Amino acid sequence: MKVLVFLSLVALAWGQEFLCHCGMFISTETAELEVHRLPPFNVVDCDSGGYAACGLYCIGEWEYIFNNGGLDMENPLTGVTMGQESCNNLVNWHSMPNLDPTNYDIACSYRVGRVQMCMRLLNFTYLTEVHNTYPSTGCLRFTMKVLVFLSLVALAWGQEFLCHCGMFISTETAELEVHGLPPFNVDCDIGGYAACGLYCIGEWEYIFNNGGLDMENPLTGVTMGQESCNNLVNWHSMPNLDPTNVHNNYMLCGGPWEWDGEESKDKLCCNDGVFPNNCRT
Repeated sequence: MKVLVFLSLVALAWGQEFLCHCGMFISTETAELEVHRLPPFNVVDCDSGGYAACGLYCIGEWEYIFNNGGLDMENPLTGVTMGQESCNNLVNWHSMPNLDPTNYDIACSYRVGRVQMCMRLLNFTYLTEVHNTYPSTGCLRFTMKVLVFLSLVALAWGQEFLCHCGMFISTETAELEVHGLPPFNVDCDIGGYAACGLYCIGEWEYIFNNGGLDMENPLTGVTMGQESCNNLVNWHSMPNLDPTNVHNNYMLCGGPWEWDGEESKDKLCCNDGVFPNNCRT
């Protein structure tokens, strides 16, 4: 996966007091134990839009890590693997040097706000459930089952959004948008730039981890591929399309569309406005 190296962008803002926090946790018989803290960021408000943005930001961080080696990925800020840092944290934070991989699950959790703000959103909320398997290296490894993010994003529709995500194809003459993805709000600064890119990556990863262009949009019941063919007809008067790669772009604060590094493994094709479900080759 080619992706924006979010850690370098987020690190620019580490001097701030953050409202959105992400953490990796394990469940023991007696407690939930944090094993790693991921870079935080600021949401615009402690409201439903901020709640959705925070959850999707944490999904973006989680997806980046586990598409780039998982617990074997080296933290670019320290050069130490995420697995080793997690084991170090178990020792330093919880006096727990040993962990049996067959007895624990790991989850990515998030919270929004400070104690004096967003009290109703303060508790960590499970973002993903993960079931462990024993790895070749490190002390944990797992596969991911992602929360249906669209239900969170839907809370924020109706606002005027600053971050927009879209699925595009490249033709000989132009870049054509084939599907708009749910937007959200950020600040128009370097932190917002990083958050917007990661939010759009989170949406993209959700779609292509859940069927890709064959995934049904939970809001309409129509597949993403068929909606894209419908949009090619309605937006661009283009009922036919040979098998073509789809890529993900994002736009912040009315600026230009920019590629976020995500390109589909599925191909989009349309025959007289119909997505035939057989154009991956």
